[in-house]
Amino acid sequence: MQIKSFSDTELAGISNLAGNVKQRTNNIVAAGNVDLADNREVLSRPGYTQALALPGITAAYFTVDREALFVIAAGELLQVYPGFTTALIASGLDGSEVFWSELGNRIGLSGSVCGMVRRESNTFVPYPLQRPASPSVKAVAGAGRAGDYAIAVVELVSGEQTPASIPSFVTLEDGEGIRVDIVLSAGANGALIYSTTANGSVLYSNLTVDASGSYVISGAPFAGEVLDESLINATGLPGHTGPCAFMGSRWYVAHKDAASDATYIYESGLFRFGLFDLVRDYFPVPGTVNFMGEVTEGLVIGSSKGTWLYPENGAPRQLSHTPVPKHAAYVKDDEGVLWFWTREGLAKAMPYEEVTTDRLDPDSSSQVSLGLVEGDRGDKIIVVTKI
Repeated sequence: MQIKSFSDTELAGISNLAGNVKQRTNNIVAAGNVDLADNREVLSRPGYTQALALPGITAAYFTVDREALFVIAAGELLQVYPGFTTALIASGLDGSEVFWSELGNRIGLSGSVCGMVRRESNTFVPYPLQRPASPSVKAVAGAGRAGDYAIAVVELVSGEQTPASIPSFVTLEDGEGIRVDIVLSAGANGALIYSTTANGSVLYSNLTVDASGSYVISGAPFAGEVLDESLINATGLPGHTGPCAFMGSRWYVAHKDAASDATYIYESGLFRFGLFDLVRDYFPVPGTVNFMGEVTEGLVIGSSKGTWLYPENGAPRQLSHTPVPKHAAYVKDDEGVLWFWTREGLAKAMPYEEVTTDRLDPDSSSQVSLGLVEGDRGDKIIVVTKI
């Protein structure tokens, strides 16, 4: 694979055949446990053996701040520390095809695994978040007003809110209250109890509880925060999902439609990354989506039909007709520019530019990896490797 120069920097490597881009041996300052042969090949140094640090790695992600490495190894989601010590976050996962995205202290996973890592607590919240069972309600002694009431429950799973339960209904006489019996779902560590006012239709927050049990709203229900529509209409994501990305305060997840040549991008609720309205909050993209990434201008989406820009507010536009291969490699630099691989070589956005013109066959183009290295003078070096 011949790589042409770009951005005033040559893509050079020890294994390159072209003399003008072949890295000189003396350019390597240090290389541990390897020797350089006369033909400039890198060889394992005699006397050193390889130690298997983490067996069975099927997916890995290095955070944008370059401070944390997460892997899925033998079905376990681990954070890896220096010296290859690890902390277990979750187990029993299918790590065969995982897509990663990041926003602050949240790391979203889609594909064969779907959920969210919260870095501040090293916890993993599996998606979709399930709608809890409707609470059991009955009239008891209290100080409420006569009327008909609806009661709903939203569970808390590691700080994230589930969809709201289907409401339960109770009729009170003057001087009665409402007893609400809750049995939390597995994995839930709390719940919010919502109720209407007498003969009302809007659900307001009333109580926050941290365990299963019986709770009484003895007086007139307090008209607190209104139950958000996204909690009422939320549904789970479809089966095996595709690439994911954050844009603004929402999480976007791709799902290929088996019945058409299109991919649907589902949009989460505002700051509610595990809640999706599959009926309303989505948009189609032609072809099979193979990567998504956020830039200042919006969401850059690469598919088998080309590359698109989807602004958070505004009409989408196609940037290129060049197909983006499956498992497309991409990296984002510190200036917010996305570098990614297409069937015609390396491209970047925004603005969109095809940096090289080295067409690859479909099989080899899905084996390209990209990396970002900061040079001594602050220049960017995009490292392109082919497995």
